[in-house]
Amino acid sequence: MLKRKGRAVEITVKEKNKEKLLEKSAIELMSYLIDLKKTHSTSDFEIELKSRNFQILSLDWLQEIIDMLNVNAIVLNKFEIKLTREDNYYKLKAKVSGEPIKEIHKLKHDSVMILPRIEYDGELLKFLLE
Repeated sequence: MLKRKGRAVEITVKEKNKEKLLEKSAIELMSYLIDLKKTHSTSDFEIELKSRNFQILSLDWLQEIIDMLNVNAIVLNKFEIKLTREDNYYKLKAKVSGEPIKEIHKLKHDSVMILPRIEYDGELLKFLLE
């Protein structure tokens, strides 16, 4: 769910399963930026993250998705996450798929940044984009 907050946009995702919550969050983020129906999965990538705090891990995850777009010029459209808990750390291993940005993708927004405010309450994840 998208909600305008001044210049920022708040995205809210609801899901009890943390892996699915992170997958859905990535899809909502990419859907805000591009038309996912125009993308294909031509390349696979792996992302690994680790944090003691799920909220921080969520923020890091979403920032990785934006970095793939802004730094590597890759549009992602498929996300498979494996989340484990080990030694008081959340460990995220993700297989993501997408393709290089093409003219057809036409970004809806020139640049996007995740603001460092993210909320998580057990099944609801809210984050701000500007």
